[in-house]
Amino acid sequence: MDHALQRSQSPLGESLEVVHHEAERFYELMVDGRSGGLLVYGLGDNRIVFTHTFIAEGFRGRGLSNVMIESTLDDVRAHGHTVTNFCPVLDHFFDTHPEYLPLIDERVPGTWSRRDHEQRPASRAASPG
Repeated sequence: MDHALQRSQSPLGESLEVVHHEAERFYELMVDGRSGGLLVYGLGDNRIVFTHTFIAEGFRGRGLSNVMIESTLDDVRAHGHTVTNFCPVLDHFFDTHPEYLPLIDERVPGTWSRRDHEQRPASRAASPG
């Protein structure tokens, strides 16, 4: 069943809504009723396995992926799941939003690992993903 997670407004006054399409296994960012992006996942045990983030061409470079990712990870946390990540966009998000690091599954972190994070130079964490 699809359900809206968050409604907000962009700095340009657009209506933003993040919708979870659970049966299809993706979260969708809606911008003024149009699809602005997707965050695709699979399932593993009690884990959400993120594989891909997409922001539509007309919406890129405006920080909208952060809106979608934050809402998605808040939903993951609320349901008591952990995260395995194979998406470089989420890698960058975790690098710049350490408050979400506890969601990463320690046994199966995917391409993101705490050890790698600690060894990355500071310039990597500040660069765009």
